[in-house]
Amino acid sequence: MKKYKLYVLFVIIILGSFLFYMFNYKSNMVTVTENVKLIQKQKLEVNNNQVEYWIETEDQNNGRKKVLVNNISIWSLLKVNERYTITYEIGKDGTPNLISVFPSDYTGPLQ
Repeated sequence: MKKYKLYVLFVIIILGSFLFYMFNYKSNMVTVTENVKLIQKQKLEVNNNQVEYWIETEDQNNGRKKVLVNNISIWSLLKVNERYTITYEIGKDGTPNLISVFPSDYTGPLQ
């Protein structure tokens, strides 16, 4: 009987951990890689001391998209009217977040 109780307790702990992980994990709806032209860089003040860095891109079909750049160092190195291969994630809230960026003529390994 003691083994049965320990087994049930173990199963409940495992299931609880799994459910906690599934509901609290930052899951992304989709990851996209595109070759784009950088049209515009934007620095937006969100709150008193918080700033968001955005880039506006244009793909090969002239479709425009704004992508959030979480690293000011990366944002500051990007140049308007240059072509880049970018990878971004679209999260649950629909905001595209930049993961990586390479010059479009880069021929080395992608991380």
